[in-house]
Amino acid sequence: MTENDTLSPEASPVAERWLPAVLLGIVLAGGVAVFAQIGGFKFVQFDDPPLVTGNPYVASGLTLDSAVWAFTFREAPGRPPVEPMARELWAPLSFLSHALDVSLLGGDPGRHHLMSLALHLAATALVFALILGLSARPFAAALVAAVFCFHPMRVESVAWISERKDVLSGLFVLGALNLHALGARRPELAGRWFVKIGTPLLFLLACLAKPTVLVAPVLMLLIDGWFARRGRDPGANGTGGAIAFAARKIREKWPLWTIAILVAGVTIVLNRLHGHVADGAEPGLGDRLARLPAAIAFYLERTVWPARLFPVYPGYPRSFALGTVLGIAALAGLTALAWRGRAAFPEWLFGWLWFLVCLAPVLGIVHAGDSFTSDRYTYLAHIGLSYALAGSLARLMDERKKLAPLLLYPVLAVVFALGIAAHRVTRYWRDSTWLFERGARVQPDSAANWSNLGAWLAMTGNPQRGIYCLREAVRLGGEPEALYNLADTLRETGDGELAEIVALYRDCLSQNPEHAWAMRDLGRVLLEPAAGEFHDPEEGAALLEKAAAWFAAQGRADEAAAVRASLPAPRK
Repeated sequence: MTENDTLSPEASPVAERWLPAVLLGIVLAGGVAVFAQIGGFKFVQFDDPPLVTGNPYVASGLTLDSAVWAFTFREAPGRPPVEPMARELWAPLSFLSHALDVSLLGGDPGRHHLMSLALHLAATALVFALILGLSARPFAAALVAAVFCFHPMRVESVAWISERKDVLSGLFVLGALNLHALGARRPELAGRWFVKIGTPLLFLLACLAKPTVLVAPVLMLLIDGWFARRGRDPGANGTGGAIAFAARKIREKWPLWTIAILVAGVTIVLNRLHGHVADGAEPGLGDRLARLPAAIAFYLERTVWPARLFPVYPGYPRSFALGTVLGIAALAGLTALAWRGRAAFPEWLFGWLWFLVCLAPVLGIVHAGDSFTSDRYTYLAHIGLSYALAGSLARLMDERKKLAPLLLYPVLAVVFALGIAAHRVTRYWRDSTWLFERGARVQPDSAANWSNLGAWLAMTGNPQRGIYCLREAVRLGGEPEALYNLADTLRETGDGELAEIVALYRDCLSQNPEHAWAMRDLGRVLLEPAAGEFHDPEEGAALLEKAAAWFAAQGRADEAAAVRASLPAPRK
């Protein structure tokens, strides 16, 4: 049996020709069945306000000011300032895609969600095409595309508007990988203009949508090696030939390396100049390196058993030492198995290396927030892991046809179960209440989740339940935002003693001395004569001055003016 024998000898040429299209149609229909519900979802109070709904350069639609800000973070005169979070990652094309949605679709969140779904389905079709080109096995391509399309860890990328950058960058980078694979599979096309120009152009667009796809040229080297092993390049045989082949392929990709270096440089410079400045609590390099094995173990565990998913994971859910041991064992064991079985099942080595390369930028070496890991980081990585399994399985079914039914039905059952699970997880993104309640339920020890839920409930007309959740957040850890939210809610509802409110504001400022909102509100409380023993005009005025200066430094002129208006008039 040859590499291209994907059907039995009895299969008709017509069936063989139409089989890929039929399988892809089934996968895409499954994706629609899982995710179509998002057309009725709302924006959520979880990154959507600073990045999309409250970002003046997005909410006003696609304009010249939007383009300038997206590429430079330079704010236009007269525009409201953006939240610092909107400048944490340079992803200009993603911001512009949101602005284009506003121009074309208006402010209806359901339409914005469906646009994300359309991008994801298009990316799924490109995954199918890529794996079909690599394996010439429609079944393997369909299985990988199905896992990519509706594994529960995809929900975050598809159903969360703020993560448009995943589906957008994924679409462009998969287009670039398909073009490169076409040139590697058919060397006579490698020099054609649509491959030579299209590949770096799509790679550049992918980088502008999300810089973490900078590893794509390494994936292209894997593709080169994959086809070289199949006789597309006889000069790659032997150790010396393999080294010369790799060096040549690395040199050929100089336009891609140039793009990667430039995008990385611009991202670093702009984030240092305009991005959110850390409060000094970043883990050191040694701590970040120590997290790598546990992070790999966590991703593998969630891939096999995708339960209790949520956008933020405070840390490894069990013993960190156990996670480190499991991660080292998995990394060493799977790498050894993939290497030893590279002749019989080359898909294992190819897919495992793909998985590790895609995860490399997001394993924590570069500090990127407080979350230990994130589901969305597997958007491209799962292609490699699922191909390692699907390609090997398809090869085994080709070689041992009597085993095919015994293998096929359990696999289809697993894929169906993944779709059901993804459909269930998706519904929790319908609005902020569903999302925050899920966070408190699946991570009951997270003060941040209880704080988010409590603040949202207090904001939306359920202050008593909100106060309960905020008190739970304070009990669990008393992070600055929870302390501030509880003090603010108690002050607005009149349900707390003034002593408790003042103490909460002070505790918040002791943990985060730059919390301008706590400075502002505590300053106003201390200025009120009705504060009794807490009345301290001197400290209150000093806090308001400091808060006003912070708001002014952030470009929030209106808020700075409002704070200064609270200051007592100077005595004559």
